[in-house]
Amino acid sequence: MLAVPQAYRPRFQLTAASLLLSLTLPFLPPWSPLVRASQIWEVVGQPVLELAAPPNGGIAKLEQWNTRIEEIAAELSPNQALTVTVVPILGPASSTPRPTPFPATSLPSSSPAVPLPLPRPEVIRATIQINGRTLLEITPEEALSQGAGSVAELANRWADSLRRNLNRPEVRRRLAAVAGMPHQISYDRQAYQRGIEASSDRGLFLSNGARTSGQVVFWEIPSNQAYQYTGILASTVRSLHGQSASPEATSTTTPAAPATIYLLNRHRQFIPYARAASPSP
Repeated sequence: MLAVPQAYRPRFQLTAASLLLSLTLPFLPPWSPLVRASQIWEVVGQPVLELAAPPNGGIAKLEQWNTRIEEIAAELSPNQALTVTVVPILGPASSTPRPTPFPATSLPSSSPAVPLPLPRPEVIRATIQINGRTLLEITPEEALSQGAGSVAELANRWADSLRRNLNRPEVRRRLAAVAGMPHQISYDRQAYQRGIEASSDRGLFLSNGARTSGQVVFWEIPSNQAYQYTGILASTVRSLHGQSASPEATSTTTPAAPATIYLLNRHRQFIPYARAASPSP
């Protein structure tokens, strides 16, 4: 992952959450979507929310948000707009001492007691929802750490940013492609990490029926070698349309731990998975 750009470098004071994040970030793998999350929350590689400080809960909270946004996107149609709303949760106002209207001793003993006005309820928590499904919750502690004057202020600020950024065409396209796909898979005893966008189908994807995580594995052959695989490629196309594969296709050997393999998503698009770098000895 690229280094944090100058414009995105943290400007917040050191807190327990930011200390945890600063200690953890150097050890995150380069493919992690959270490497730049000390100030910018990214979804499918695109910035969607600027944070004044790491969220309460640190990396675990960001992982939760990423998982939730993909779960929500998987339930929507690809062309469905993402509607962001704030749902306030009201409660009694904070217990701040209130001055009495006048000294009690100044009232004649025969005067009736004057009841103090009841405190108005205030927003004590809020949820940000996408198409009626909860994405995240904002608490007073979160509002304080983010430098907001209230829960309502932070909720509206974040909702405006999400409303604007989640509906950008590139974000919607990528979300629709990867939603519901596993972040990591294992193939040929190697770990593979999911990409953030569907690959173009140039008719060069090949499979012998091998599976991982319950899905058929594909790989792409170089265009200058396509003539060697003409019959197998045609058989792969037939299998994609529910027809039986030819014997030559099922006898093809998948390359040992290729650098990139592909799985089909629910829209029959090829999602790339890159082989993770082996740990240094």
